[in-house]
Amino acid sequence: MQADIVSLIIFTLLICQIFETINKWLKQSGGLVKEGSSIEATIIEAPSSTKNKFNQRDPELHQTKKGNQRHLGMKAHIGFDVKSWLIHTFTTIETNEHDLNQAYHLLHSEEDYVFADSGSRRASKREELNDIKVDWYIA
Repeated sequence: MQADIVSLIIFTLLICQIFETINKWLKQSGGLVKEGSSIEATIIEAPSSTKNKFNQRDPELHQTKKGNQRHLGMKAHIGFDVKSWLIHTFTTIETNEHDLNQAYHLLHSEEDYVFADSGSRRASKREELNDIKVDWYIA
């Protein structure tokens, strides 16, 4: 189980490095239009099984409730360019953390507008987002 956590951390760090390299290249070549971003989250489900040598669930995983259904796992957050649909930011968090806590990390600070779902309704009131001057379009 410890090896799985270490592998996930290494994988996440590699993904971040890949995104940074690709984003630099796209920006230099003019392939990434940074007028607007969309931010989105999805749950990455994990098996709730305790059938392992420790007879317990992975301590990094948490439960959340969406609608009337419970989910165990982590959340993946993406920020992507609304013109090209290219992903510019990727983060993972525990499922019991609010999506809005990642909004600051998903923006690149060059956008004029941001599209998000109803979980981001109070984004413009968040202290860490006060310096980012964008128009928020919340579905």
